[in-house]
Amino acid sequence: MIDEIVRLRRQGLSFQQIAKVLSSTVGKVQNEWAKQSGSNEISQFDKTKPMPAGSAPGLKRLRKNPYVPFSDRIDAQLHSHRKMKVSWRISKFTYQLLSGFFVVPLDELKKSLRLYDVTSLIFNGSNQHSVMEIMIPDAQQSWLLKGLKPNRSYVVEIGVKLGENSFLPIVRSVAVLVPGYGEGTGPVQGDPGICLNNMYTPPAWTEHVSTYSYYETVQATLPVQKTAEPPADAPVSGEPDLGRPASYSRYSTDHEWKVEGEPVARIMMLSWEYPPNIVGGLARHVHGLAVHLVKLGFEIHVITAAPFGAASYGQSDGVHIHRVMPLNAQDQDFLSWIGGLNIQLAQKGLEIAAALKFQLIHAHDWLAGAAAMSLSSALSLPLAVTIHATEHGRHMGIYTEMQRFISGKEEQLARAADQLIVCSEFMKEEAIKHFNIQESKIAVIPNGVEKETGNGHTQTAGEVYPFIHGRKIVFSIGRMVHEKGFETLIEAAGHLKASVDDICFIVAGKGPLLEHYRQLVREKQLDDLVYFIGFISDEIRNILFEKCFLAVFPSLYEPFGIVAVEAMSYGKPVIVSETGGLKGIIQPLTTGLLAKPGDAGDLAAQMSFLLNNVKEGEIIGSKARQLVEKWYGWNRVALETKRIFEETMIISKI
Repeated sequence: MIDEIVRLRRQGLSFQQIAKVLSSTVGKVQNEWAKQSGSNEISQFDKTKPMPAGSAPGLKRLRKNPYVPFSDRIDAQLHSHRKMKVSWRISKFTYQLLSGFFVVPLDELKKSLRLYDVTSLIFNGSNQHSVMEIMIPDAQQSWLLKGLKPNRSYVVEIGVKLGENSFLPIVRSVAVLVPGYGEGTGPVQGDPGICLNNMYTPPAWTEHVSTYSYYETVQATLPVQKTAEPPADAPVSGEPDLGRPASYSRYSTDHEWKVEGEPVARIMMLSWEYPPNIVGGLARHVHGLAVHLVKLGFEIHVITAAPFGAASYGQSDGVHIHRVMPLNAQDQDFLSWIGGLNIQLAQKGLEIAAALKFQLIHAHDWLAGAAAMSLSSALSLPLAVTIHATEHGRHMGIYTEMQRFISGKEEQLARAADQLIVCSEFMKEEAIKHFNIQESKIAVIPNGVEKETGNGHTQTAGEVYPFIHGRKIVFSIGRMVHEKGFETLIEAAGHLKASVDDICFIVAGKGPLLEHYRQLVREKQLDDLVYFIGFISDEIRNILFEKCFLAVFPSLYEPFGIVAVEAMSYGKPVIVSETGGLKGIIQPLTTGLLAKPGDAGDLAAQMSFLLNNVKEGEIIGSKARQLVEKWYGWNRVALETKRIFEETMIISKI
């Protein structure tokens, strides 16, 4: 029985799934696993080395898990003059991840091999001189490429073809130089053609995507070049040699992980953004939660996308941060890029889990969902999921195929979760309605804030923005996207222009609609009243929160509204739209004011009240700060999350 259990575990099946396949019980399967896990039958997989001399006391090396699916590998070697032998292994784990993400049956995934000429290039996945593509049979693990040109460097990728011009690479070889006539053969380390993302520039779609919204499809433009010369012969016989120095893997497994003692629990946290890679509010939320969970005794490993130049591993505030990127980091196809990211997130998770024992996986939003679900199944770990917003809510419905796809990913992740976490009662209602899941599975934990004091500021608001001298600041900040409602704010500012002459509106943030809003301000001749200042640092944001007279957040859709809570933490009166999670934060005329979503006249009236009733505004701001300190501190959020994690881990063992 143990042989079957081992075989099924290596395919990524959970104990529950194995019990069903073997017509047994979960208890019997787990018992057999426990009895055999330390026997000689699996000693061949144990790569643990003894602790090196001089290791610090209290540190111990954890044994690698022999049943974690193997990492995907590729090896490219010159077989003879002008011929290259390519061998690879792609795990079923990876193919299942892609099958689930793209909703394509496993046997319908189109596998392909691509040969790139990268002579004298720093290859980044899309800047090759030429590319040749070969469709490969499902079971194939090696290929012989012919007709290579002398004095040229080549790179090989194995991946899946998603469309006519869309290819998602899974593994990539190192560059191999074909020598000139009469010269030796072999792989070249440090060849002028190398595989790096050093020349990385963000793909075009990054300007049209926020943490929660995607606005424009930018198709891949890479042409598949044909060649009259046959690119390959019959498959090379024999087993591929994967241990050669030419094999390349973005997710190296050479790290020797060490831990000091045992934490309350070890959590693997997946998020597509994490500081300093900040796209929207998600990055700040994950960071705040991770840091405060560490303070409660958890060991947190965040796996996330890497911004340009960031180290692949580091620690900050006690949080272990592992950063990865898709092989083709400049993929112009949004979904292909996200699919590639999930491959790397999952492989990094497998790498870490081979050395450290985790108790739970925590995923944030659908963008990291495919990796989280695959890891949860492969490692038999409970899955907690935080959904920060829904595609249905962002667009007030589902109208396009892209929106339908994303909404489907959200539902798939929510239903796969052992525990779903949302940030407001409003979001809980959305999850029940759109994901068709039980209310008992959902926990409401609000976002947290931690006010940064003004001490240490190197400049004043007046020094940065001279135009504010002698004027009351109405401040707003957010991603420059439609659902934030900034057009309503511009129109409301126009209503106040004639009646109030000592104010100015400062709106901070970046996004695809920034230039549109600036143009709208010019068209309405509000240049001397409304200023869209673009991206600002945390220091400038905090200065403006301290300096502003009031803060306004006119969102059309807002699951929670973390920036409104941040403004309240500074004791400022806030005006928010009566929508989503925002209306659950504000008690009208006590901790803030509410305005009708999209109604510029009503928003102008609420602002006029606060501008003309300074004392009332100060009282509202003071009560707002007290509310935030009581209910929205990160300590409280972390304690609530700890309780949910512990309950989820206990239930998963029953």
